[in-house]
Amino acid sequence: MNELLRQLIEDLGISRSQFAKKINMDRSQVVKTINGNLPVSKRFFMSIMGAQFISDDFKEKFSSEYGKESAVNNHNKIIEKFFAELKQSSETTIAGKETELGQLIYSQVSDAFARGKMVYAVCMHEHISVEKALQRALKETGSKTLKRICPVSFVLSETMIEELFDIAVFACHGIQTYITKEQFNGLFPFGVFSDSFAVAFDTEGHYAVIEDKMTCVSLMQKYNRMAESLYGTVVFIEDESQTLLRSADLNYGAESLCIYNHFSPVGLIDYNMLRTVANPELNEDIRDNLIRATISEYESRANEMDDSVYTSGAIEDFVKTGRIAAISYRYIRPFAVSSRIEMLRRLCNMIKNDKASIIKTDTLRFSGDIYINRNGIDLCVCGDQSLRSDLYCAHIYLQNDRILGLEEIAKAIKTQLPLRNNMMSKIGAEYYLNSLIASLGEMSSINTKEILN
Repeated sequence: MNELLRQLIEDLGISRSQFAKKINMDRSQVVKTINGNLPVSKRFFMSIMGAQFISDDFKEKFSSEYGKESAVNNHNKIIEKFFAELKQSSETTIAGKETELGQLIYSQVSDAFARGKMVYAVCMHEHISVEKALQRALKETGSKTLKRICPVSFVLSETMIEELFDIAVFACHGIQTYITKEQFNGLFPFGVFSDSFAVAFDTEGHYAVIEDKMTCVSLMQKYNRMAESLYGTVVFIEDESQTLLRSADLNYGAESLCIYNHFSPVGLIDYNMLRTVANPELNEDIRDNLIRATISEYESRANEMDDSVYTSGAIEDFVKTGRIAAISYRYIRPFAVSSRIEMLRRLCNMIKNDKASIIKTDTLRFSGDIYINRNGIDLCVCGDQSLRSDLYCAHIYLQNDRILGLEEIAKAIKTQLPLRNNMMSKIGAEYYLNSLIASLGEMSSINTKEILN
């Protein structure tokens, strides 16, 4: 509200002292209110609403904001009163097993989802039983009505990497995660809340079940306001064409590193190769436009990328299936054996020219890619069987200018991940790819003999 008042005074072209005099208020109180040091009092509000020199448009906005602030104060008083009473009650606080807490939350959340109710979850990666209960309820009900608020430290550690992958797991269910550096304190700093129940808990296994409707609604509104002010880390995309249109906003650019956790065709395919696998059931114009747009985008990415790292597990999966998770079955069919061989040969050339490398490892915890560039980190989840059916992919996009310390995490992934997971030498990668090409050649030969016979 103080921002609205500052803008009003600026538009009027008068000083704060003159403004105080015009609304018949003490100058000191007016200045403190405008600076945000004092809340807007009822008298201040009535003085604004009764002033003839202030426009009706401003009064309407001011009245709306005053109503919201009053509601916030009222809800906070309800919550503070409840927890003050809770501290004095030994009957409400339960020290239970973590599995019991998980089962309780699963039961309550499943019921709320079944009734189409919104649920807010405020918890950390360490709350394993709570996270599993939420994921189970999401999977079984297919609900979308969960908002997850996650306080994170973003310090350089394995826990931080686990937190990133944890966000990806919830993104597969179509759930937005809001992150905050704020550390929650108090008797029960974490919880799962809906309009008819609340389960508040700490990190030591203590929890409280709250059934007072007024308190539950107040908690819901509190965390709804919090979510609106926090950084939503997930960008959901429902159609492949959106990926091409939004790629510049998300994850690509010069000085980037890509860790391909599924086989990427960037730099490996051309127009004719993609046309051979395009879905023949598509309208010809749509199919042609899609192919040209895809090839153009892939060529642009290939020119910009400094280094692309493939997991050997992703390469071997492509050799077996001919499928590229980044482009769904709606648009393309599996690549023929001859095309797979050609793409592996092109990858071999990229490795010789220091444009790509291979990590000898199984695919990572999710089906997707990790992009690291000067702007931040992007975990792109696509083609994952656990991804909600109406989604094409989800980008967990973490920006350096929004998250303090993220650049150090990015540097750590760049320097440590390949070493930890056994980076192949150029000679080793060439030998590895040639062995896969030879196996595909044998497969092609067998298929040819079967056709001739």
